[in-house]
This record gives sequence, C-alpha cells and structure tokens, in this order.
Amino acid sequence: MKPLILDVETTTFQKGHAFAARNKLCYVGTYSEGSTVFVGSPTILPDIGRQIVSASEVVGFNIKFDLHWLRREGIGIGNRRVWDCQYAHFLLSGQREKYPSLDGVLNHYGLPPKMHIVEEEYWSKGIDTPNIPPEIMLEYLATDLERTYQVYVKQKEDFGKNPRLYSLFRLACADLLVLAEMEYNGLILDLDETLKKKLETIESLKKIEEQLNQLYPHITINWNSGDDVSCVLYGGTITREFRDIAGIYKTGEKTGQPRYSIRKEEYKLEQLVKPLKGSELKKVGYWSTDEATLLQLKGKKKIITLLLDRSTLSKELDYYEGIPKLYIEKDWSNSIIHGQFNQCVASTGRLSASAPNQQNFSEGIKGCIVSRYAF
Repeated sequence: MKPLILDVETTTFQKGHAFAARNKLCYVGTYSEGSTVFVGSPTILPDIGRQIVSASEVVGFNIKFDLHWLRREGIGIGNRRVWDCQYAHFLLSGQREKYPSLDGVLNHYGLPPKMHIVEEEYWSKGIDTPNIPPEIMLEYLATDLERTYQVYVKQKEDFGKNPRLYSLFRLACADLLVLAEMEYNGLILDLDETLKKKLETIESLKKIEEQLNQLYPHITINWNSGDDVSCVLYGGTITREFRDIAGIYKTGEKTGQPRYSIRKEEYKLEQLVKPLKGSELKKVGYWSTDEATLLQLKGKKKIITLLLDRSTLSKELDYYEGIPKLYIEKDWSNSIIHGQFNQCVASTGRLSASAPNQQNFSEGIKGCIVSRYAF
C-alpha cells in the first residue's frame, strides 16, 4: 500500500471553506508514487474513494480543508491515517511559523515553486474557479499534488532523524481527524434565543449606563474610554469639544450652509477611589481601569460594581451580536456554526480556536447552544 496525495480546488468564497453553502467543489485530484496524476471534475470522486481505501495513508497540505470537502461530497477516508504536510512543517520548524504555506515549505527544501498563474491572473482579479480555463486549473492542481508529494518525501526523511518528534506528529495527525469531526459537526445555535438575549442585554446595559450617568449628568462620559473612566474613578480632567454656529457661508460651494467654530470645555473630576499601587499607565495622570484592576477595587464604591457589571454584559452582547453575524457572513446553514480548531498557531503547541473562538465562549452564549442529545 502506498500513500495517496490529495488536493481539491473549489470556489473561493470565504477562502473556499466547505461549510459555506454557496461554495462548490470544482476539481479534485490524487497522486501516488509511481502513478500518474489523477485529476478531474467531482465526477471522479467514486474512483478517488476507491483509491483511498487502498492507500496506506492520505497526505495533503492543510488536509482538513480537503477532508471536509470529501465528506461534504459523501466520501470518507475510513480508517486511513492522514499526513498533514502543513502541520509537519510547523512541528519540524520548532512551531515558530504560523500556518506555513506550501510555497514557503517548497522554498525551505529548495524545491520548485507552485504555479502562480491562477492566483495572479485569475483569483486576485475576482475571477472565480469555474470561470478559469479548465486546462489551467487541471495543470495547477496536478502541480500542487506533485509538489506536495515532494514535500512529503523530504519530511519523512526529516522525521527519520527524530523518532520522538515523529511520534508526536503521528499523535497530532490522529488528533486532526477528531478536530475535523468536531468542525464538520459544529455547534447548533438557537438563533431566536440569541436574539432574545441580545435585546435583554441591551436593556440591562441601558439601565446600568443610566445609573452611571447620574454621577455627572452635566458631562457626556464615554464609558468605553479608559481615559474617561480613569478620570471618573481616580480624578482628572475631561475635555470636550463643541461646535458652535459662527455664521453662514456667503460664497463658494457651501454658500448658505452654517459655519462652525470649535469650543473646548474642561471638567475637573474629583477622585472617588485611590488607584492601586503599580496600576499607573504610561500616559501620565491615568491609571488602569481593566477588569482585573476593578475586581481588586470591588466593594469600595458602587460605581465599581456597575462598571464590572457593564463589562460583563458588554462581552455577552459581543457574542449575541457577533456569532449570528458570523453565521451569516460565513454562509453557514441549518443553524450550525463551524468554528476552526488550529494546530499550527501557538508556539507552545497548544490547540487554539477561531472564527469563532469556542474556547472563550461566555456562559450566556453557551446557553444558546443546543445539545444534540436528549436527557
């Protein structure tokens, strides 16, 4: 049994992700040592499925991308192992290079580069994959397959010199299959519940800010500004600019429109809370107002509790607004969000998550996730 190199080409919305409903699989190809490159339209998928069954392992560059597309088209890899050349380079290079590119890895090994005509002459100019001449796309795909195989051979040699690192790589590739499963299944989001909580949170924030504004009703305080909050808590001067009508333009393009002058007013605020030692900022006269600092001051003044509650609600609101917005932008369907789990990011080797970062979900947004299991 021989390794099978796999690659697909798709439409380019959201970088071609398989979870965007409008994206389409355009071309798919494989390569195995001693064989000719096998490329074509999705009609060849059944043949590729049979190739996968007889392969020792499936090799790709950022292979989760390709696995998602195969699964979307009804093709699984069964119990085949995978080899992700992107992660292999991340590991072999000491986990210093985030998301290594195929071109970068080819250059590292002194191998010929990818074909660049597709990116430079078509994709960069807004021409999507289905509108690129098929002969160009098939050659592009075939070249990527051959280059990926060349990288695979070099990486096997490198891992042969470091068996312990290879063991770690094999474990990470097993993890990759689990992560691919998690990404594909995604999380079911109750969009109606998210909207309900969003409206409730906006109302709660409004009430908190009404209480905060009672402290200085004659001044417009920007409670999102660390400088303003520092002045309110620790004392300082807030400067506001006002535009006063100074006359009317009598000539030129603005004839008849009001002319304004800028007036500045300064408001000196008294200290409500003594700042913590060591919390001063580089900006002279200002101190930290972040959550960690406020938690240490909690109980000294009611305003501290209000600011902390506002901070918590603002973070919740970011999720209630941001996750549904992301769902629409990504063109996901069936109320499922498909976050990414990244192995090629953190220099420490830990797993990271993005778009959205499910590792940092607030308790509120977790309450909008629907379990697939009945209790």
